Amino acid sequence: MAGEVGYRFCPNDEELVNHFLKLKMLGHDDQVSRIPEIDVLTVEPWDIPSMMPNNSNDGVWYFFCRRNHNGQRLHRTTNVGFWKTIGKTLKIKDIATKQILVFYQNGANGRVRTNWIMHEYNPTFDFPVQSDYVLCKLRQMPEDNNL
Repeated sequence: MAGEVGYRFCPNDEELVNHFLKLKMLGHDDQVSRIPEIDVLTVEPWDIPSMMPNNSNDGVWYFFCRRNHNGQRLHRTTNVGFWKTIGKTLKIKDIATKQILVFYQNGANGRVRTNWIMHEYNPTFDFPVQSDYVLCKLRQMPEDNNL
């Protein structure tokens, strides 16, 4: 379907979790192959779009990432910055939570907020056999947009 005129990949939050993330966690990688697995801690947000198998014309990119736990706190630090949670954790029915994160870049004058935003979907359901993944939705906000 990639490249067909008028078609866009734009699932809602519930579809992202109940279909794509669920299939990934159950090991059905062949059914979710349009969404790559990327370690968000080893790449900077501006490098992720070039890693996508399907180009996004709307500036939104989806990928799976393994959870990186250190005790109770999730670490989201890259080589040049870090992801910081903003706002409250949102509940998506009884199936997941969604956290919104902003990327901050380390600079000579301290940390600088960038225009890279990531929604991280964490499942709340349990399966007998599952992998520990989250689904991420990345976008770059226009320079003049304030959250």
